[in-house]
Amino acid sequence: MEEIVMKAIPEHGGVSMTRAEQETIITIGALDKIAEVCSNDPIYWRKLDAMCEKSPDDYKLTKIHRTKDGLILCKWYTVPRKLLGFRSSRVYTEEQRAQIAERFKQYREAKAEL
Repeated sequence: MEEIVMKAIPEHGGVSMTRAEQETIITIGALDKIAEVCSNDPIYWRKLDAMCEKSPDDYKLTKIHRTKDGLILCKWYTVPRKLLGFRSSRVYTEEQRAQIAERFKQYREAKAEL
């Protein structure tokens, strides 16, 4: 068995990992209405902690794994499945961009007249 000793990073209070080692895992069963999110990435901790404060009925911090010294290894959250989404980026032609720009211009002008 290999034993790994990690040192603390004072900036975020967690365990020292390279960015490449930090991961976030989302687990959703086919019939589940709740997704579990496990992360050892401090960026996602901040985002999910903020969502827990903003929407405590939807986002919940359920577990924190720590070292013997009390340093955070990872955090577990639950999130309603309906709030998770995946989207692709759209590629627009120059003509489509011009049409969108014109619509926004008309919208801003109409809004200014109110």
